[in-house]
Amino acid sequence: MIVCAVCKTNQVVPPNKIYCSKKCRQKRGNYTNYKQLGKDYFVHRVTEWRAKNKERAKKYSRERRKKLRDLFIKERENKRKKIIEFYSGGQSCCNCCGEKEFGFLEIDHINNDGGKHRREDKSARNLTYWLTKNHFPPGFQILCSNCNQAKRKYGDCPHKIIERPTRG
Repeated sequence: MIVCAVCKTNQVVPPNKIYCSKKCRQKRGNYTNYKQLGKDYFVHRVTEWRAKNKERAKKYSRERRKKLRDLFIKERENKRKKIIEFYSGGQSCCNCCGEKEFGFLEIDHINNDGGKHRREDKSARNLTYWLTKNHFPPGFQILCSNCNQAKRKYGDCPHKIIERPTRG
């Protein structure tokens, strides 16, 4: 027994309908009260459809997964671009040598306390997410891969230690 959405009477209504008669449905239009139907109704309908249309369901799932993956990658790259622009002063380049190739740029802890930071705050393991969530806190800089690795290995970047000869 379901209460008709229009005349509010308790009547036997078919499981996929919410109106007691065609007259009530016409009064209300094509509106469906989904809350009244409940979640179980939709789960049942989707399961039923997937059983009848296995190939279409697989194809839909593959396409949806690919679309979501592409969307996730694009969103992650946009966040990374915002972070790099913010910490490099809008120039999107290495703070040490001036490298501008976006693929080479990395986020660096200025005080070399990245391991400590990750141990203390588990959500900091995904630094892009953490920086965005915490509104770009100070203590970070943008370095290219070479400068970041040299800083990690030698304590400072060779660009700061050795003056490069000028060409020309």
